[in-house]
Amino acid sequence: MNGGLYVALALCIGIIVGLVAGIVAYAIGAGLVAAFAWFGAAFIGVSGLGVTILGVTGLVGRKP
Repeated sequence: MNGGLYVALALCIGIIVGLVAGIVAYAIGAGLVAAFAWFGAAFIGVSGLGVTILGVTGLVGRKP
């Protein structure tokens, strides 16, 4: 696997976690705007953390 696939995987995991967070926020009655905010925060946090871990571990940006 190359670096681009790892980044795509991190983004996909971020989207999934964001959707779950948004659904949970909406289910507990936080409202639609808050649900979108939760989705955004979770997506940015999880995918950013994933890409950061990939960069630190050298899976992304390493010369073949």
